[in-house]
Amino acid sequence: MARNKYPEQTVEKILEVSLKLFSEKGYEKTTMQDIVNALGMSKGAIYHHFKSKEELVDAVSTYSFMKRNSFVDVYELKHLNGLQKLRWVLMNEFSNTEKQEVDRFTAPLAVEPNFMMKMIQDTITHSVPMLIPMIEESKQDGSSQVEDVQMTAEIFMVLANVWANPLFWEMSEEQFAYKVKTIGKILDTLGLPVINEEVKQTMIEYYKNILPK
Repeated sequence: MARNKYPEQTVEKILEVSLKLFSEKGYEKTTMQDIVNALGMSKGAIYHHFKSKEELVDAVSTYSFMKRNSFVDVYELKHLNGLQKLRWVLMNEFSNTEKQEVDRFTAPLAVEPNFMMKMIQDTITHSVPMLIPMIEESKQDGSSQVEDVQMTAEIFMVLANVWANPLFWEMSEEQFAYKVKTIGKILDTLGLPVINEEVKQTMIEYYKNILPK
């Protein structure tokens, strides 16, 4: 069998096409055969990289996040202080239409314990380390009064990505808004007043946009 000289390009192509199909048809209605047909590859070539549709959609979610990575883009905004950068990242993420699409089509997986555990692991291993430099910057420039940067980053991301995640918990818009308000109060207590009214409203709009149409 000929060896693939460009496995990274193959994986990226699989992820791009899968993202498009999942967005258009939804997770449940998209089959692995649909993806095979759209790619023009053999089923074996896809299963070489992804053992199941669940594994593939998880990789698609990560791929989508890294492609639009607001944590990287924000460092180009030299005119913002640390706290303003944090707010910019939050608003950019929650208003991003591709994130909303990805969250909509991954919603059926939210009941799977492995998916929730993976979300928590990703939050700790990926999101928290990206958040720490901005919290540290806000501490240094005086726009926040955080004492423990690591702990604050962990609390922030676990609350936002897990506790207030409407994919994991069935809640009304009012309940979601109350959770966002509560997160803001907790962060205020920790010296990080990042959730102002504008951020709160952006998060509420996100909630509305990921509900089934």
